[in-house]
Amino acid sequence: YAAAKAGVNALVGAIALEEAPFGIRCNAVAPSAVRTGTNLESMGDDFPYVELDELAREVVQLCSADANRITGQI
Repeated sequence: YAAAKAGVNALVGAIALEEAPFGIRCNAVAPSAVRTGTNLESMGDDFPYVELDELAREVVQLCSADANRITGQI
């Protein structure tokens, strides 16, 4: 898991640097556990879950013109 996550971090940074001259941004969202039925079953309700609407708001923010200078971020 740690190696895969490090790979994603490196990939996001590399894509951001390579594509910036073309106006292409690359970011990733890496929340902790998201409240889903499967996570509730396996981890219970006493976990500080990220709510789906919170996650969606962050993704929409990154896709908006307000974030047009954000790239290479996790």
